Amino acid sequence: MFISNSERVWTDSKVPSLKDLFAPYFEYFGLCTDSKRLILLRDGITKHASSVTMENEFKPQFLFRWFSQKPVLDGTFTSSAGVTISVPKMNGLVHIADILELCRQYGLKMQGHTLIWHAQTDEAFFHQDYDIEGPLAGKEEMTAREEWYIKSVITFVQNWENKNNDGKHIVYQWDVINDPFDDQGKDLRKNSRWYDIFGNDLFIINAFAFANKYAAPDVKLCFNGSEDHKRDLTCHMVKKILEHNKGPLPCRLDIIGIHSHLYTNYNLENYKKSLEAFLELGIDLAVTELDVATLNGIPYRVKKTAAFYKKYFSMILNYAKKDERPGISSVTLWGINDEATWLNLKFMGMEKAQFPLLFKRDEENLVVTKPTFWALVEAVNKFSKSKKTALFSYVY
Repeated sequence: MFISNSERVWTDSKVPSLKDLFAPYFEYFGLCTDSKRLILLRDGITKHASSVTMENEFKPQFLFRWFSQKPVLDGTFTSSAGVTISVPKMNGLVHIADILELCRQYGLKMQGHTLIWHAQTDEAFFHQDYDIEGPLAGKEEMTAREEWYIKSVITFVQNWENKNNDGKHIVYQWDVINDPFDDQGKDLRKNSRWYDIFGNDLFIINAFAFANKYAAPDVKLCFNGSEDHKRDLTCHMVKKILEHNKGPLPCRLDIIGIHSHLYTNYNLENYKKSLEAFLELGIDLAVTELDVATLNGIPYRVKKTAAFYKKYFSMILNYAKKDERPGISSVTLWGINDEATWLNLKFMGMEKAQFPLLFKRDEENLVVTKPTFWALVEAVNKFSKSKKTALFSYVY
């Protein structure tokens, strides 16, 4: 039974810390946020999370900060293939430094989200001379731009860490590729400039080769965006990336990120099948974007949502990484409080308001716990009492 007096301020001493509760099972327990909320909600975030993911601010659009204008050129870059290109100025790198400093001060790690994505990437990046009125860039040019971008972001972060954090990583994982398959789970996403230019998955393989070249060996590289109906595509793509492990630009892939934007009537047996299929590849997993909504037209029921959260965590705890065996290494909730969830943005087209998270604002505008929060507490407490070690049902 969920604790009836569920609405407690999330920083209250009687409210357990989520990161501490899950520390025996997951290396990181994370929350998705932005830099403004990171400052305003510092005490609660640092109590409950060991890592954060910036919802938008590490995406290409926010690092370019061209504001739909033609970018200013800022030198040249010669790629691994010997192709020299002109490169534009990235105006948002200084903001990355500010966010890294906040994490350093607050003792937080970060999942870097995301290097390559079809969305939230300025159109000019894909055109010759960075001019949206001109034709698209060719494959050779775009491959060099992809390498330049990945190198620029990764090395900026690592140089900052070397200078300001004694070389210790704040960004422990990069989402190298995010959401590359179509919503039907049938093929690569066609509504993508990456696909328009390459026409195949070469840009995905390139991304993991370039990320491997420039990222420190102990920084994890993640293929982010798998869902149940994309299971087969994900397995095929991961195998293909792993096969490119030789030559002058070998690939590295360490983590499969499972989005996990779930619904209260979601079939968790299918989710479990996906976990086991991925783990059979010998790759660790990360639950990167967890929230629980209702399908269009179905009203929200707090007890039903809490019951789903409890069932979900009771399941995934069985797949927590243990020793050297592959498993789930981290879990990140995609948001903090219901009032700021992405699911209620207009473009989502939800017919009913969504309340998918663990916290909400009360009448005094304080962040308080919901029954969904206490569902997690019950799940981990029950698991820790009944199963001292996680049971893995898959064989590889």
